[in-house]
Amino acid sequence: PHRSVVEIDGEMVAVTGRAEASALLENVKRRAEAEAPKAAKAALNRAREEERKTGVLPAIYLEPLRVESVDGTVAFAAEVERINAAVAKIYERAIRDAEIALLARRAAFERDEDDAMAMLLLH
Repeated sequence: PHRSVVEIDGEMVAVTGRAEASALLENVKRRAEAEAPKAAKAALNRAREEERKTGVLPAIYLEPLRVESVDGTVAFAAEVERINAAVAKIYERAIRDAEIALLARRAAFERDEDDAMAMLLLH
C-alpha cells in the first residue's frame, strides 16, 4: 500500500490510505478544539501585559495548527484543506471568545465603578 507523509504542526506522520488519513485529520481538529481556548487565553494575557506597559491593547493573533501533505499526494488534499479551514475557524473563535470575555469583564467592572460612584453621590 502507498504511504503518504503528512506534516502536522512540524511533526511528520506517515499514513497508509484515506481512512487512516481521515482519522488523523479528525484528531488534529479535536486537538485544536482542546488547545485553542488555552492558547487564546495565554495570548490575551500577553496582550493585557503589553497593554499595561503601553496603554494600548494590541491585536491578538494565534498561529493555528497547520497540516500539510509533504510528499505532494493529492489524494486527500481536499480533506487537508477542509481540516485546515476548520482549525483556523476554531482558533479564530477562541480568540473572539477570549476578547468578548475580556470586554464583558471590563464592562462589568465599569458598571460596578459607576454604581459605587452613584452610591457615594446619594449619601
